[in-house]
Amino acid sequence: MLVTREFLVDKLGLPQTAIEDTITKTSGWTNYHTIVFEYEGSFFMTGYADNSSIVPRREPWANTTSVTIHEVERKEVVSWEWIPLRRNI
Repeated sequence: MLVTREFLVDKLGLPQTAIEDTITKTSGWTNYHTIVFEYEGSFFMTGYADNSSIVPRREPWANTTSVTIHEVERKEVVSWEWIPLRRNI
């Protein structure tokens, strides 16, 4: 679904009001975020990029007029990871 930048920033106050804001990638001076937000009882996900330095500050979605959002739901996910063994040697 496409929405306008003004809808996200002016109406919903994003990204500051996001339920979740995760940096998913860092590249040079840029941080790439994935956010989840609520609107009218449904949850949506989208992404944005900002500068990792203080100056100059880049506003989220500054260079676009429309943003793609996806409706999402929260589900429990089981994952595996490798944990070091504790051995008494």
